[in-house]
Amino acid sequence: MLHQAARLLVPGGRIFLGDLRALGLLPVHAAAVAAARAPAGATVGAVRERMQVGLAQSREFAVDPALFGDLPGLSDIRFSLKPPAADPELAGYRFDAMLAFGGADPGPVPPVVTWGGDLAGLLTGEALLVQAIPNARVAADVALLRRLEAAPADLPFADLPGEPAAGEHPEAIVAAAHRHGYAAELRFTPGSAEGRFDALFRPAGAPQVAWPMSRTGTVANDPLGSELAATLRRTLQQSIDRAIPGKVRVVVA
Repeated sequence: MLHQAARLLVPGGRIFLGDLRALGLLPVHAAAVAAARAPAGATVGAVRERMQVGLAQSREFAVDPALFGDLPGLSDIRFSLKPPAADPELAGYRFDAMLAFGGADPGPVPPVVTWGGDLAGLLTGEALLVQAIPNARVAADVALLRRLEAAPADLPFADLPGEPAAGEHPEAIVAAAHRHGYAAELRFTPGSAEGRFDALFRPAGAPQVAWPMSRTGTVANDPLGSELAATLRRTLQQSIDRAIPGKVRVVVA
């Protein structure tokens, strides 16, 4: 679809993709939904089973930011997480992307560092990409998934021990950047299963810098793949049922 849409653009034209579901967070979201809908008296094993059923039945397309790493003609890409005023499910699990084709070079990729907990010490006047910042928006659901995976199946779900959830709020990172004279752009960390996010910082008014883009690992799900397989199985079974008579009479000559 993107390849075909890009052919319709003038040089420098853009495609906006909104409310993209983050691929790495599908199990986390399924765990949160299963826990919220767990009946009284449910065991950990029952909630895990509900989670797996929810994952198998999901029909929503989900992508990783790395999906866009090798699109022909892509000249620039801008990412953003959802604003905090959005629905909590939207804010925690979805993102937007703006793709530009055939335009000007977005600039160099800035130095890259991994989050260490001190933003003020990193912003020293130059552009910078900070990777893998823990995401407070989904930290509680990530912790829940960990506990579900580790607990005995026969443990009552109500007795599942708690775990403190920590992380940084994306909007707080943006606000802190502004206080230090920086513009900030956010995306989910490619490949992260915990909803971690990256922050691209540049001094306000400075030339644009580019996101590092490479396409590695799994970059999208196949929400209709299981449906297609089920349809093929049903069709095959129906063909077999029609080919084999319902009653067989053995005649010995």
